[in-house]
Amino acid sequence: MALASQIISPSQQFLLILRTHSLIHICFFDLRLQMLSRLSSRSIRFFNSISSIELTQHPKAGTCLSVDLSNGKTDTNVQVPLIWFRDHCRSVNAYNHTTNQRKSKMLNLFEESRISDRSAVTYDAKQLSINWADGHKTVFDSADLIKMLVKPQQKQPRDLYHLWNGSTIGPLPTVQNSSFSFPEFSQKFVQFGFVSVEGIEQTPEATEKFARSIAPIHDTYYGAFWTFNNKAEQQENYHEDTAYSNEEIGPHTDGTYFPQSPGIQVFHCLRPADRGGKTVLVDAFAAAERLKAENPSAYQILTTTPIDHHYIEKGENPLFSWAPSKPVIELSADGGYAQIRFNPYDRAPLRLSLNGGKGLSTPEDVTAFYEAYQAFSRICHDPTMAVKIQLMPGTVIFIDNLRVLHARTAFSGYRQMCGCYLSRDNLMAKARLHVGEETRLQV
Repeated sequence: MALASQIISPSQQFLLILRTHSLIHICFFDLRLQMLSRLSSRSIRFFNSISSIELTQHPKAGTCLSVDLSNGKTDTNVQVPLIWFRDHCRSVNAYNHTTNQRKSKMLNLFEESRISDRSAVTYDAKQLSINWADGHKTVFDSADLIKMLVKPQQKQPRDLYHLWNGSTIGPLPTVQNSSFSFPEFSQKFVQFGFVSVEGIEQTPEATEKFARSIAPIHDTYYGAFWTFNNKAEQQENYHEDTAYSNEEIGPHTDGTYFPQSPGIQVFHCLRPADRGGKTVLVDAFAAAERLKAENPSAYQILTTTPIDHHYIEKGENPLFSWAPSKPVIELSADGGYAQIRFNPYDRAPLRLSLNGGKGLSTPEDVTAFYEAYQAFSRICHDPTMAVKIQLMPGTVIFIDNLRVLHARTAFSGYRQMCGCYLSRDNLMAKARLHVGEETRLQV
């Protein structure tokens, strides 16, 4: 009996091998990213002084100032057209310091950016002064000039965020309503991409009131705030969506079919199901980093190939929502992550581009895209990437819909939820005040 109990079937052997391979792979992936993160951190140069500024002529840009930037170890030279300094003048005649807005209408900036001779520009290691030909004067403190002149080097995602999977996330980001601190909430939201707030009154009204205290509602045709369950077809706000069923829903982001995707997803489980119904979260930035390490060509395809998403509803109130083509993994101009649009369910037909535009045009393009999408999907569905949470009454979870995928396990019995979308732009405008000065320009 003891020997028989240790024998496993071929299918069990396969699953065991698959799970072991997956765990080994994810551990190696985490180690590799940590090494890359340390290397990238050491390579970033921060400039803290200007060693010299000289007037010079550029063959195409005309009169420039040659600025030597220093970080104490190395110098870097940058040539800046004179018009830039006039445009960035912070005198009271050029800049409204109450509203932090320029005053120029940009009608005659080139004519205004002239100097009479070389003596019009002076620099004494602390301050740059420029006397313009029209009588206007511009003065820059060197520290302020550096901040305006040099764009900080894009940090690696591991330096900006706490990228996580099921084994590396640590304690779940949680704050208590009784001692709520918006700075603490903001820092955890930026770092992890989601935060749970415990101790909220277990009603839709209290949930909506608290959500509105975080950021304004992002209203859609689903309504400003929803209360729904798996018997939702009996309710007035029912929509033809699997969210209103008890089926399993895989990892995805919401609103890929909106030109402006909802920024923040809010959920409050007012009544848990008898069995199942766990919320599953996946850090899509971490998933993208893993794809980049494992399959660079797939990463390249998903960051550059735009695809369409749509939402179609029939019945008494027909809807057709469609978003302009965007890539699954959208990068910022500096190469950082701007938004993940991963929703296999709401993809529109994969139309071919026959007139030379962006998109897929050849059989090879189509096949390569499906291979890339499947590779990313397999990472997003890898159980080791996920965190499972049993939402309970009194706990409201806020999810960054541009970063974190959410899913749901199948369930049985009655389950009631409420929630809404919030304006991420509004939240981040306040949250950036509570993160590092260099970080706030990149999140």
